[in-house]
Amino acid sequence: MLVECPDCDEQLEIESGEGTLFECPSCGLDFEVDLPESNDFLHSENYWGLVLDSQVCYAEKLTYIRSSDGELPLERFIPLDSGGGEFNWGYLVWGAVVFVGISLIMAYLIHLVLNLNRRHKLFFWNQSKWERYFDAEEKVVLCLTQYRNGWFPDELSFVKNKTLFVEQTKIDLSHEDRRVIYRYVVRVNNEQEVNFYDEGQAKNFIFLVNEYQ
Repeated sequence: MLVECPDCDEQLEIESGEGTLFECPSCGLDFEVDLPESNDFLHSENYWGLVLDSQVCYAEKLTYIRSSDGELPLERFIPLDSGGGEFNWGYLVWGAVVFVGISLIMAYLIHLVLNLNRRHKLFFWNQSKWERYFDAEEKVVLCLTQYRNGWFPDELSFVKNKTLFVEQTKIDLSHEDRRVIYRYVVRVNNEQEVNFYDEGQAKNFIFLVNEYQ
């Protein structure tokens, strides 16, 4: 498991079987770590692996996960938005038009090989569904994404900024009706932002944050 040195903030990889007292190789400080008494947190590290892959706000993520013993605090979640699950026509059209099915087969075989080494298995035909929630008690935005082997959290964003506002960014042009597509960004701290594709949902998120302050 990864821990943070209390003196120099260095990230250290430690093993639970090595005791509770560790020396930081960077600054030489000896410090004690409260290790979990069971395998529950080891299990939760695997469950929360996608969240912990990013070093952004890493200490806050560990604190949040440990505060609920690695479980999802579902009773505190307020739904924000959801999406995904659409049929992925890209592979089908590409394979049929360009290589009359051969590319489709190759793409599927490559997909299977890459999926073998993934802890979280991706879908081939469909885009992964996702759901996003606001934990009002902890001021945290959590995103759950569906993989072939279940639903897993893959993003935690911490609302630290006292004043939130919506920034509109042009991201694409719809190929169907030539409409301009915008992304609505809410910066929640100096390192993280929460993105929406609907301005109303972005404003509703800010309203929720202000309501529970």
